[in-house]
Amino acid sequence: MNSDDVFSFLRQTCLCLLFAIPAFAANPLAQFRTVFGTIEVELLRDRRPEAVANFIRYVESGRYRDGFAHRLVPNLLLAGGCYGVTNRGLADANYSIVSAFPPITNEVNLGGVITNRFGTLAFGSVDTQARPLASEFFFSLSDASGPFFTKYQGGFPVFGEIRGGLEVLQKINGAFKPQRTIQVSTNALVSIFDPALPGYLYGTTQFPVTVFNPQFEFNEQLEHVLYLDITLLNVAIRPGPEGGLAIEWDSVAGRPNVVEFTRTFPPNWETLGRVTGTGARMTLVDQSVDAGRFHRVRVEY
Repeated sequence: MNSDDVFSFLRQTCLCLLFAIPAFAANPLAQFRTVFGTIEVELLRDRRPEAVANFIRYVESGRYRDGFAHRLVPNLLLAGGCYGVTNRGLADANYSIVSAFPPITNEVNLGGVITNRFGTLAFGSVDTQARPLASEFFFSLSDASGPFFTKYQGGFPVFGEIRGGLEVLQKINGAFKPQRTIQVSTNALVSIFDPALPGYLYGTTQFPVTVFNPQFEFNEQLEHVLYLDITLLNVAIRPGPEGGLAIEWDSVAGRPNVVEFTRTFPPNWETLGRVTGTGARMTLVDQSVDAGRFHRVRVEY
């Protein structure tokens, strides 16, 4: 198997590779859990290494914890990564602004333009002029043919593609209605009732809530925002309880989770085990005494 074959294979699967050399590092998988279901996204590290590293840094630092979608424009985009909630679920809950790391560069010239088609994940801009890329991300709900995307093609760099849960994003896209034009009690697009928020948010009807009551208080509103709880397909390896190596990973529910190993590079992958994921953390033990094995976990879609 030559290197072109390897990377062609990796683009068709989502996996995490353990102890492999950089040339064969695999694209990681992120899970966005919502009340509508889970969206599973392959992070395109092979084409957007800095963007993916930036996204993972926000997740692992906890800065995206209790984050919610702050902007939903049906048939255009669903945005998050700017705001979260402190003391979620408590009486003194309040929104918080994500503390940003230094902006990253646009890698469009490295990995080429990836069209912002429906279901892609891209970084947004915090400045429409200079266009630095920081914490804000968005799912495209468009086929990228509209003027918003064609004007800035490459300016909103895609760094992820949905591999599971596309129907969840489709459901979100069609579930919310503007409260000003349609009197609804659930799944509404409302104004954000806090003038301290940026002007492009306050007063708009782009803020999605799953329950709407015109009289509710702000902390009650925070109970019903569209949360985007993010986890990574984290994999660890440690000595097994009775010898060998224990491979542990956060499984993807309802999908074949395949643990494989190789002794050589270029790799010739062999199956160690295949299980249907439950969504919980799973373990498979390799009892081999061969210290030269490299392992990976692959999720089939």
